[in-house]
Amino acid sequence: TEVAGFAKLILKACEDTGRRLRELDCEDFAQFFRKFLDVDKPTASAFVFVLQKQLPVFCDGYTTGDTEIYVLSKAKLLAAELHRRFSFRAPLFDFQDMDRLGSPMGNAIPALLRSVGVLSYDPELSRRVDERRSVTGDLEMELRCVAVHACHQIAEAVEVNGAELYLHLRNVAEKAEFASAPRHLTPNTLFF
Repeated sequence: TEVAGFAKLILKACEDTGRRLRELDCEDFAQFFRKFLDVDKPTASAFVFVLQKQLPVFCDGYTTGDTEIYVLSKAKLLAAELHRRFSFRAPLFDFQDMDRLGSPMGNAIPALLRSVGVLSYDPELSRRVDERRSVTGDLEMELRCVAVHACHQIAEAVEVNGAELYLHLRNVAEKAEFASAPRHLTPNTLFF
């Protein structure tokens, strides 16, 4: 079935993460965070960096030529959610640099931004997205990076950080009038 392949990806990610935590002598994520983060001055930047460096499932990026481009959606989203939910009672997640955290980017926000006219796609990309065909490689990288840039500009204009904007836009994207907006499909990814 369609879901079976995705379920296998999730299982592999969990197994790989568990194996990596054991290699790092960490019994769980709490021990991992205490081991790699500065508990006196926690930052979202360090949090995201440690996740992408130590746990491959969080290393969301692309290589084009000699250049590596990192989007790091899951790492940014985890930082934002932990900060939002626990910063007031868990000092380790009271990140002092949330204003520097960019927007996580999967496929819902580009679809929303397109549906309201913030992003426009060239005819070939529009056709691929509208026909629910795969968007991969450089084309997907460009789409996600342009959406990150658009969110950065919006966040600056309305004076919120990228994570706050993302959480708001994600809620808007789930509303009935936007939920049906065609999203780009990228097979074999856990990032969205």
